[in-house]
Amino acid sequence: MNAITKILGRPLAVQPSQKTNEVKDVAPEKVNISIKKDQRFWYRNRTYLTIIAFIVAAIISLVWVSTIFAPPADFGIAISPMQGAVHQGGVITTAITIKGIQGYEHPVALSTNVQPSGIAVSFVPPIGEPTPSYTSTVTINVDSSVLKDNYKIVMTGTGADGKEHSGSYTLLSNFR
Repeated sequence: MNAITKILGRPLAVQPSQKTNEVKDVAPEKVNISIKKDQRFWYRNRTYLTIIAFIVAAIISLVWVSTIFAPPADFGIAISPMQGAVHQGGVITTAITIKGIQGYEHPVALSTNVQPSGIAVSFVPPIGEPTPSYTSTVTINVDSSVLKDNYKIVMTGTGADGKEHSGSYTLLSNFR
């Protein structure tokens, strides 16, 4: 029988004396520690080790896949508000925000396809770096000769790497 003789510097149990049947310096409670052969520590149990191995493999796979197959760097366009009404000879403003995605760092130039003549669109600033984003104020001048109608103004952002994205603004021209 194995007896624990000292825990925290105090004797808990000792072996009986060979000469007599009495026990010397026995602690108030006798501590008996035994491990059955069929009870193993968790780190020696194959079931637990298999589960842990699968969890570790899943975590490594997720990190690896997200690193290798990360989406490419790009940018997005948001126009706010996306519509507005103005009288002939009037001016209206809106904002266009260019936001970088996945660390996009190339300058983006803004342009538009204005139709018909008599509608002038300007961007301040007309170019910027979307790291993480920049906002340009869009000023739309409507000449007094522009007919009352709905006009779709397409605003395009072109990155220095050739990527293009567009957003549209609906302009309602009213008579005075």
